[in-house]
Amino acid sequence: MDEDRVPGGRRVRQILAPLRGPRSTTRSDRSRGLTRLCDEGHVKRATAWPSLEDSLRPRHPWYSSLMDRPLYDAQGRYIVPRTRRRRVEKPTESRFLTFSCYNRLPLFQNDAVKDRFALHLDETRQAFGFRLIAWVIMPEHVHLLVLPELPESPVPPILQYLKQRHARDILSRWRQIDAPVLHRLTDSRGETRFWQRGGGYDRNIRSRKELNEKIKYIHENPIRRGLVARATDWIWSSARSYAEFASSGPEIDRMD
Repeated sequence: MDEDRVPGGRRVRQILAPLRGPRSTTRSDRSRGLTRLCDEGHVKRATAWPSLEDSLRPRHPWYSSLMDRPLYDAQGRYIVPRTRRRRVEKPTESRFLTFSCYNRLPLFQNDAVKDRFALHLDETRQAFGFRLIAWVIMPEHVHLLVLPELPESPVPPILQYLKQRHARDILSRWRQIDAPVLHRLTDSRGETRFWQRGGGYDRNIRSRKELNEKIKYIHENPIRRGLVARATDWIWSSARSYAEFASSGPEIDRMD
């Protein structure tokens, strides 16, 4: 049998040789796979040779975007990945919060559900005493801009209280009427959920400029989604309060 045409044959080894890199400088090093010889003749230390599987595996777009992300911002500061960020509770810093419905389903499509959340938000604000700067309810997520009352009321218990209160209220009502959407809200553990797992997006706001940008972003969110033509036309946000229009939503603490 021709070894050039069988797996592991001479032809296969010739094709794969460039992927394995140059050989080590000595037999002992080669057996350990600890050194490689560079083109300039310098020895470069390495922990191990790449496996054949790794050499042949194509780079996935997600992997490429992760590896190619910028490491530093315009001021030369290291950009910490979101999965490694730790939120710091500071009395002088507002928090931009975003949390989504389970599997990003449009559970706020019904106006009554949005009205109930606005009521729960107002009740939570009164219970914890935080400053509510801006808010908006979208079909599948919520944006809040708050200034918590520290150290008595940090953000985690505020969100827990608000989300649990709303979820219990709405899910109880849907169970009473046997809403068809319920079968889409059961997770792998058999639990019925209204909110996506996790704390969502949480960002400390450290400047007045960034604060104004977030307020504008929150109020213009319905416009970008094509839900309304003007921010004040969307009644489930604080845009009407900032424009001094009549609003049935929770009272806000304007930061003009």
